[in-house]
Amino acid sequence: MNILLIFALYALNGSTVTISKIMLLYASPMMIIGIRMVIAGVLLFAYYRFIIGKKIKISKKLYPLLIQSALCNILIPYTLRYWSMQYLTATKTAFFYNLIPFITYALAIALGMDKVSWKKSLGLGIGFIGILPILISGSPIEELIGGISFISLPEAAMILSVISISYSWIVIQKIVRRYHISTFLVNGVNMLLSGLIALPISFLIESNHTITSPGAFTGWLFLNILITNFICYNMYAALLRHFSSTLIAFASLVMPFFAALTGY
Repeated sequence: MNILLIFALYALNGSTVTISKIMLLYASPMMIIGIRMVIAGVLLFAYYRFIIGKKIKISKKLYPLLIQSALCNILIPYTLRYWSMQYLTATKTAFFYNLIPFITYALAIALGMDKVSWKKSLGLGIGFIGILPILISGSPIEELIGGISFISLPEAAMILSVISISYSWIVIQKIVRRYHISTFLVNGVNMLLSGLIALPISFLIESNHTITSPGAFTGWLFLNILITNFICYNMYAALLRHFSSTLIAFASLVMPFFAALTGY
């Protein structure tokens, strides 16, 4: 498999940061997550059953791993991401995803799925120093929200979002490599389960449940679903069959450039 596909993945991912920020103009964060993930999950299951032509069959021994991946890959990170994006620029949001290589590398070593390499450590160290100025820079709206030391609450939320995603890809890698389950099926379960959890949470904690400009919202919603839920998630899961989670995570360093371009 061509390694350039990893960079194509993050070029597409970078554009969705801006799309997600636009969607927040029309609806509340949890409501967006719920609607988006339920629709995407149903569409993936339909594609898997009727287009690919395979039966939806999941072993009970996979339930704990699938629940972990649904919570850590979608529900937790997207909830934190959408909330923080109300206060952060699209470019800065994308820069936080540059923390994925460092966190993934540390988690992979801690879980025994990777070994310490001085070359990787040196490269990641240089990269981390390079993104520090962006991470510690603030804005007036972030300061209004408050935070801890030099990290605002929106920034802290994004860091927790990235930690959750980093862990989830290690879990998904274990699922697709050990149990040889289809990436469409894994992602369909993740999306539908997280969406069904997000919708009732939205009605419990969010006061606004209306969608302004339904036509525009629907257009951005389906564009986001197409790029993220169909193309990117399945590309990522497929790439994990051929490349290490650390290598794929390291390539995410290109994402802010595409986020800045589409944001502009």
